[in-house]
Amino acid sequence: MSLIVNNTFDNFFEYWFTYDYERDKNQKNPFVPVTWEDYDGVNNSGHIWTDDNRWTIDALENPVSIIPLIHYRGEEICDKGITYYHTNTVDFTNVTISFYLKKENLNLYNAHFKAKNIQKKEIVEFERVTLPKEYVPLCENKSIYSKRIISYLKSRDIEYKDIIKYKIGTCLSGKYEGMIIFPSFDKNGCLNYFTARTINNKYYFIPRTQKGYKNNIIINELNLDFSKPIIIVEGFVDMIKTGMENVSPLFGSSLNKNSKLFGEIVKNSTKTYIVLDSDADEMKKRLIKSLISYGIVCYTVNVSPYKDVGEMNYGEFIERFNKAEFIDESELLKLRMR
Repeated sequence: MSLIVNNTFDNFFEYWFTYDYERDKNQKNPFVPVTWEDYDGVNNSGHIWTDDNRWTIDALENPVSIIPLIHYRGEEICDKGITYYHTNTVDFTNVTISFYLKKENLNLYNAHFKAKNIQKKEIVEFERVTLPKEYVPLCENKSIYSKRIISYLKSRDIEYKDIIKYKIGTCLSGKYEGMIIFPSFDKNGCLNYFTARTINNKYYFIPRTQKGYKNNIIINELNLDFSKPIIIVEGFVDMIKTGMENVSPLFGSSLNKNSKLFGEIVKNSTKTYIVLDSDADEMKKRLIKSLISYGIVCYTVNVSPYKDVGEMNYGEFIERFNKAEFIDESELLKLRMR
């Protein structure tokens, strides 16, 4: 009698996890969820992936091996001096496993693991977002656009040091002429997203990206430390107006379980403060439910009667933040009944 497990990844990650030895050693849940994408598999169905931010091994190796991802068991097979272990526990028929390596020496730091049930070996790569070619930082030019935007931002209690820190800019011509450009950078300082808006908020633009792209990035990742409590807000202005460190905006997206941000929060057991717009109660409830199901300590900050953090000044937000409400399953039930 044999048991065959068939993972198609059509609807979710089908309970695949990455093993993190360091979390196991510290008596924490060592199994970190992989990220699921709903395309690029059989007939463009789903696949899963993970990266080296979500695994550690129990022995230092140079280069780092892929052992944390695959469990070997059974008879030994020697090939070119290397010993492998064959197993019939997991059937990898029609499964492609691929790695995106930082260098050619099989160093798996910054590697990307991907598994999918496919019939063709066609890999979809995400194109990196780039700033408009006309972009200039506000602090590096004295154009009429820059002066207007700086004046507007000051009227919103956004200080010049924030303009420098977040590299807020504008465009002197082109599609985004005269608009405020808010860029976001990954942990290595590379651009991963941006938004553009007019001063009067009449027009708001985001770059066109491939399906699934936003699941694979973290907004403001450059300034985040997941060993400390994190604050989740909706927009870039909300992030700045908190006046606090360790803040990431969702830009209108829900924080689903397959996103990189969700994975980092779970991996690091990061205490999370949810500060969403006053009209986003349903999204807030779903987010809290997902996080506490993974044992994440959650707090919610009430912004009413304001629409969002962007309408508050720093003192008002800090007062609300200091009164943040701890949410567990019983409190979540009360929240749903409101």
